[in-house]
Amino acid sequence: MIGMALDIDVTEFLGHQREVGLMHRFVKGYDLARFWCNPRQQIRDAHASTLRTGANNKLPSRMRRVMRQRREIEYLGNQLTQHLSGYEDLLRGDNAIDAVSSAEAQVSWAVKLPPALLSSHVVAGSYGNPTQDGGLGKLVLPYQDPNPRGRAESVRIKREGILYGRGPEKGQTAYPAGPLGDALWQADTAALTVDQLRHENLVKQDAAVLLAQLVKIGGLRSLADFSKLYDGQWKTSMGNVIDISFYTNQTSDLYFSMQRLTLNPFVLRRLHPSERLPFAVPDDVARNLTTMTTTQLLRSGRLFYADYSALAKMPLQQGRFAAGCEAYFYISVQDDAWLPLAIKTNRGADLIYTPADAPLDWLFAKMLFGQNDAWDTPWRHLVSTHLVLELPYLAAERCMSENHPVLAMYKKFMLNGFSFRQFLQKKLFAPGTYTDQQYSFSGSTGSNYTAYIYNNAESRFRGNYFPDRLEREGLLNSKFGPPIKHFPFAKDASVIHAAWKTFMRTFVYSTYRKESRVWHDQELACWFEEVKHAGSVDFPPRHHMSRSTLVDILTHVAYLTSVQHQAMNNNDQFISALLPMSPMSFFKPLPTTKGSLTERDIVSMLPNATTAVGQLALSAAFSRPEFVNSDRALLNIFQDQEFYGSLNSQTKAAAAVFQAKMEKLSAEVAGRRFDAEGLCGGAPFIWRALDPRVALWAMTI
Repeated sequence: MIGMALDIDVTEFLGHQREVGLMHRFVKGYDLARFWCNPRQQIRDAHASTLRTGANNKLPSRMRRVMRQRREIEYLGNQLTQHLSGYEDLLRGDNAIDAVSSAEAQVSWAVKLPPALLSSHVVAGSYGNPTQDGGLGKLVLPYQDPNPRGRAESVRIKREGILYGRGPEKGQTAYPAGPLGDALWQADTAALTVDQLRHENLVKQDAAVLLAQLVKIGGLRSLADFSKLYDGQWKTSMGNVIDISFYTNQTSDLYFSMQRLTLNPFVLRRLHPSERLPFAVPDDVARNLTTMTTTQLLRSGRLFYADYSALAKMPLQQGRFAAGCEAYFYISVQDDAWLPLAIKTNRGADLIYTPADAPLDWLFAKMLFGQNDAWDTPWRHLVSTHLVLELPYLAAERCMSENHPVLAMYKKFMLNGFSFRQFLQKKLFAPGTYTDQQYSFSGSTGSNYTAYIYNNAESRFRGNYFPDRLEREGLLNSKFGPPIKHFPFAKDASVIHAAWKTFMRTFVYSTYRKESRVWHDQELACWFEEVKHAGSVDFPPRHHMSRSTLVDILTHVAYLTSVQHQAMNNNDQFISALLPMSPMSFFKPLPTTKGSLTERDIVSMLPNATTAVGQLALSAAFSRPEFVNSDRALLNIFQDQEFYGSLNSQTKAAAAVFQAKMEKLSAEVAGRRFDAEGLCGGAPFIWRALDPRVALWAMTI
């Protein structure tokens, strides 16, 4: 079956509403010791308490208030359920794709919801309180609000209706629960499904055309045949977002090394001169390749390391095979070129390959590492962007009014933010789904792997600020060794990050004109305090609450969504799984010796034609060429008139400056060409993932 991880069954989400009721006990301050809620048990607890206390008129005042609040939450939950039922009816059955245009029309119901439910989860750009003419009011801080009691009441309703629960994968991090919390992820999932159904149709068209072509030529019988997977293909679902150079140059060593500095630089680090070498390469081999031994490269700060060895300990599916590679890269003494040095497999015979080996052996070693790339990148993207940003956002929803400027800004970047984990569980983690069908490892192993990399590398909020993280790993501004000559990701990311920081500084300092206003903002203080209880790692503590800290937080939110997410997912997900160099699985045991591998041997281990089309279809499912230069593109983030209209005059001026910077960057990226040596920015491919006309401002998927 051609892998189509797209057809989300929203009726499953919408058809089984949780019982609405008293979802948690009242606790003092921010004591969230009962973090993982059990809503049904809590309902039973409330009923038991009622029986013990007697009739309603004899209930303690707090319990009477709780029951009144419960009725209010039930009312709001019922309203949202009625609105969502349109999506349920729409997406039921086999003709869901034909209903996409109707689904888009259904989105208009969101603006009719009560103010406490207005959210980007429901429709992009719900900011401030509705005015009588249907427009949106001004974003204001708590002390500026002309209706403080109404504001406090709306926060109370949200706080009691949006709770912390367990995610659909039953682990990882907290997830919205409670009557309003459930409504958030359900609305997000419904909205994402509209996008997915539209894009699924494009992918299916392209996959059918390609599969028919492969049947005509008799499948994939040689390494050269794999070029037919891309020759004139994927025009509908991928458009022109991937330069053809990625398809034609993927077997070169420079291509392999420059992938580290574009798609996923987050598994790479420069080894410190005092470190012990992770694995040995014979001195004569290293010297012939680099003029130095690995120890000399290490001592001079020229040796880099990428580590997928954890995969060697993970269970493989029956009939599937994979390595758990480690690799060295180095900066050449002669010309500062950035090149690969060695790959260690860590499975089976645990062979160490270098460019000095037979060409087919070395080519296969790069495929082994590429298979690890194809596995790691989608999961690392999940934990380093989605999971990191969900927790502070969930806490903000519980602490802030809908017309709080900070929540409105955060909300903008979290379009459909709680939908992706539903998608993952249903289509990638669950038994028999697309991970099981395509990868060497199962979906349950994928869930375990995401927990592993989240806990060991990706959970930190401040610790992974840009450029701090890259500096810590010795990739930027290293205190030892020569600089990396060409670093495409850092080059483009630094432009966007700097533009965001300038914009966010204006936004924050024009919102809080005095530092004291930050400390007097009770909703903001609630947020800073609650984030740590929500489980966020390394979020700034409350005693660090200041304007500059807030600038850093919001800049990081914008960076993770519009930069890091774009490089690791969306259109670049297709590059991360190109064939033949990055198969999702091998289908025969790995070689036990070097020197005897033939092309036929390699082809027999790679996916066949049907499986290959399934792999590429699964990767294409994450692309969004239809959003190029649309209102989802980073360049056009402030074209949303509701969002733009909610900003103050200084922030609007800053938005114009931001857009001008993005237009300049877009023109520069679009104008990139190969030089006389056949390189673009030091790479044998043209990387345009962070072109603001192509990159998106939100984590679409």
